[in-house]
Amino acid sequence: MRSGDVPRATAIQEAPSALDAKLIGNKVLASENFINSQYDIMKEIVEAKVSQCRDFHDILKNAPPKPVFVESTYDDFWGSGLNIAGTKHTNKTAWPGKNMLGDIITKLSKKIKKNKNAWITPKASDAKKLRQCHKNRAPQEDDGSSSDSE
Repeated sequence: MRSGDVPRATAIQEAPSALDAKLIGNKVLASENFINSQYDIMKEIVEAKVSQCRDFHDILKNAPPKPVFVESTYDDFWGSGLNIAGTKHTNKTAWPGKNMLGDIITKLSKKIKKNKNAWITPKASDAKKLRQCHKNRAPQEDDGSSSDSE
C-alpha cells in the first residue's frame, strides 16, 4: 500500500467487484512518487501476470500485430476514455484517454512475439513477492475446477 490509507485499502480488498474496487481506489489520493512510477508498476504487474498465466501469455503471443486498446469510460490514464463503440470508431489521436494499459500490453505482446519460444519468467524479486503473497492469501475452498497442468 503506497498511500497509507488503510481503511480504503481494506475496502478495496473487500470490494465485491473490480469496478467497485476501482471506484473506491479513485477516492485515494495518490502520492507524487506513485504518480511518477505508476506506469512502471503496472508494467511489472502485467509482466508478472504473463509469467503466471500461460493462457494470457499465449493470447498475447498470438494476437494480431496491431495496437491493443483498453476501452474504459472510467479511466483516462489507463484506457481510451471512451466506451467500446467510441473507442472503435474514433481515431486513436482523438481519444480523451492515454491508453497506457493498452500500450503496456501492446509492447509486451511484441516482446513475446520476438522471443517466440521463450516463456517470460518473473525477476527473482518478483517471484519472492509472489510467493509471499500466496503465503499470506487466505486458503480458498477447492471447487474442483483448477488444474496443475504446467
